[in-house]
Amino acid sequence: MNLKDVDQNKNVMRFYGVTKEPSKKYYSMVFQQQCYGENLKDYLENKNNIEKMDWTLKIKIAADISNGLVEYIHKANIVHRVLCPKYILDHDGTFVIIGFNQSVSLDHLFELDDLKEISDPGDNIYVDPMCSNADYKYDKSSDIYSLGLILWQISSGKIPHEKNKEIPVNSTPIDYIELYESAWSNDPKKRPSIEEISRSLGDIDISHVYQDSDYIPNVYFGRNNAPLKKEACLFINKDQELGKQHAKIKSFQGKVEIFDLGSKSGIYVNDKKLEFRASRTLEKDDLIKLGKAVFQYLPAGE
Repeated sequence: MNLKDVDQNKNVMRFYGVTKEPSKKYYSMVFQQQCYGENLKDYLENKNNIEKMDWTLKIKIAADISNGLVEYIHKANIVHRVLCPKYILDHDGTFVIIGFNQSVSLDHLFELDDLKEISDPGDNIYVDPMCSNADYKYDKSSDIYSLGLILWQISSGKIPHEKNKEIPVNSTPIDYIELYESAWSNDPKKRPSIEEISRSLGDIDISHVYQDSDYIPNVYFGRNNAPLKKEACLFINKDQELGKQHAKIKSFQGKVEIFDLGSKSGIYVNDKKLEFRASRTLEKDDLIKLGKAVFQYLPAGE
């Protein structure tokens, strides 16, 4: 296996070479000794860490793992095979991939051994279910499946228990959910490449987040979340049914109009849906529905 191709990356444990004990018949791989720290599993189970984790840090952890795969492991045509939080270390704030004892080179598949029994049964959850198929040929998509579950665990702080059936956690960016759900697809051909995942992590919109059906979106009147009655304006956030460009409210010459900006879920005024990209002049006591929120229009000063 060409592990020497992956020895110059901060997100992968450095590999120095292979040595043979003269008195014995087996070989040993020599890895970086200075790589220390708690593994990602323990890191995410630490309540102090969870309380400090915002989405900037969560995406940074995901990007570290992705970088180790995209720039070095997969680039060297290697499949990790048992990628899981136990084999990812927090090394002075940088997350490093370790645990190459079952990794394989796709350049030498004819030498491939069966996946050995994993010592910790809890780690089996991260193994691509396709690997149990005797006819399945290993490829990089198996690591992508594992990464999808790890991304969900980073978002939730919880250990997955149902393979790819875990539900999203409130306040998770929609882009991030779409990314890990595509990664753990049952069809390996539908899983994104690690290059696509790496690019997508750099484009996550953390302001557009998921909330379940029981969530009531925050609605703020006025500017800076202050309840001003002199201003005819409204702010709504944290509602996944709202598009990034959903509606616009404009005041002109004493009239206030609401415009549909091509929203998928639509805009309703008094239970009547606005036509696609149409506008309507608002009148006192009109009821406006955007996503899950319904509010009543009152002219400024009332």
